[in-house]
Amino acid sequence: MLTRYADPGEALGAGTPVVALGLVHRPWIRAYVADKDLPLIKLGEAASVRLDGYAEVLPGRIVEISPRAEFTPRAALTERERADLVFGIKVELNGGDAGGRVKAGMPVTIEIPRLR
Repeated sequence: MLTRYADPGEALGAGTPVVALGLVHRPWIRAYVADKDLPLIKLGEAASVRLDGYAEVLPGRIVEISPRAEFTPRAALTERERADLVFGIKVELNGGDAGGRVKAGMPVTIEIPRLR
């Protein structure tokens, strides 16, 4: 369970969420690739994942590439970044949960060798 929205015994209305569930033993990372870099990546390609606060680099691979472009997500830091089109990718960690260190919402840095 990732989040509990209500306590036991609490009265809830129809359609109100109670908990948020997730597969915490198979963490993955959502990242975004600029449209100009999209031709340089492919499914199954290796990626390195660095967790903030840990020196170790975890191996991962690209398991999903979005078929449609979107504007840079709201986490963009500059006006120029917000104007760019990007494609979402999903990166799974090889070997599972990396000892339980990867948490939902945790910032990470992803390095894809072809994009260096």
